[in-house]
Amino acid sequence: MGVGRLARALSGLKLSRAVRRFDGGKLAARVTLVRPGSAAARAGIRPGDRVIAAGNARIRRPADFLAVMNLVPPPFDLAVTVLRDGRRKVFNMRIRPPRGWPGPAAEREGAR
Repeated sequence: MGVGRLARALSGLKLSRAVRRFDGGKLAARVTLVRPGSAAARAGIRPGDRVIAAGNARIRRPADFLAVMNLVPPPFDLAVTVLRDGRRKVFNMRIRPPRGWPGPAAEREGAR
């Protein structure tokens, strides 16, 4: 599974680049799909939202969001700021490891 696919599976988001002329001239990553039951769905993020920040990082394109997702292994919480109907909203996504993810316990066992 590629890095982009793993980040998408963890967040439940599929993003595309926002089109400036329809988004008030601001660059952002547009949410095109939210997987039901995912971290994004549980947080309240919806298709059509424009992701402008994740954690402390400014999001201008989908690759920016993927970079943030790949900084820290799950589990972690991520504050995601979106534009919805012209207003800023902040959602907290609890990112959980996917099934079968080895996690810290398995890494400790492998280090012995």
